[in-house]
Amino acid sequence: MTNHSKLKIFIGRIFLTYFALASVAVLAPIQEARAQTNVLEQAQNTYYDAKFDDCITLLSPLVVTGDLSDVQLDTALQFLGAAYQQKGEIAKAKEVFRDLATFDNNAQIDERFFPADAVSVFQEAKRDYLAGLDKVGFFKISGLGSNAQVLIDGKRRKNTEDPIKVATGKHRLEFRTAGQTPFVRESEVKRQGETVEIKVEDKDWQGATLALGVLIMVLDPLDAAVEIDGRPVTLVEGKTELVPGKHTYRVSREGYAEKTGGFDVKTGKTATVSAKLKPVSGTTAEAAGEKKKSSKKFLYIGAGVVGVAAIVAVVAGGGGGGTVTPLGPLPPPPPPPSKPVVGGGR
Repeated sequence: MTNHSKLKIFIGRIFLTYFALASVAVLAPIQEARAQTNVLEQAQNTYYDAKFDDCITLLSPLVVTGDLSDVQLDTALQFLGAAYQQKGEIAKAKEVFRDLATFDNNAQIDERFFPADAVSVFQEAKRDYLAGLDKVGFFKISGLGSNAQVLIDGKRRKNTEDPIKVATGKHRLEFRTAGQTPFVRESEVKRQGETVEIKVEDKDWQGATLALGVLIMVLDPLDAAVEIDGRPVTLVEGKTELVPGKHTYRVSREGYAEKTGGFDVKTGKTATVSAKLKPVSGTTAEAAGEKKKSSKKFLYIGAGVVGVAAIVAVVAGGGGGGTVTPLGPLPPPPPPPSKPVVGGGR
């Protein structure tokens, strides 16, 4: 074989390797998005089959760690809140619906797919959220692009050019979009009724980096439920972003005294939280002597990088709305019942 032929084979192998790696880079996010869509469709089906525990199990980690589009997150929060409501866990339903009202100040529950009592709980949670904003101002964000994500003070907000309602004071804004380095910025609404306009430009996606932190949790018993910063989390050997700063946790299980506390996540560092629950006196857990199996579960709230860039603040105004967009074929709602619905139709 001539040297020329060997060179051609070598170059061909390089191109094959490059295209193989490029295919993985392109297909991985697509496959992940499809997997999340399948989970959402499955959760909707379990809701309509009155399997509310299954619906909650599927959706709880997804709304916390899933890279959902705005439409998907809106839909997931509606079904998750309604599932808690149908189980009679009204406090948790209100918490989820409050997250929905925070995400989209103009959110509405679609009455075609949910019972009247779920709609009523949502409306009450939304009123409570808006009433809790003592002095109110707005952020008006432009230039993001339709696929970008907005987080204000660590919570997802709807990507819209309509004004986003916030309490007066300083806020931390984070912007994310596929293929770009995320960036964060501190901005302040100084006066009640003020609208601070934020224009995002291409140069804002570049800049210095701010490393995230890692949290490892060790639980006993294994199947204890965990909330981080008031939101349910399913512990898996995976990663999710957690910004540096102070956070809270709550660990609970039936038959045990719950444990709460706080922890700090530092830039580029790992924090570990151990939560060993004590059986409540007189419960089955205590009577069994709890010869516990070795039980360790880990939550990796993982290392990543976000870029820091400047944003310009000025004054402006606006309004908006939104409804659920089902992600899969849904069965037609049954006729209105004479008592609270079990299964989600009206």
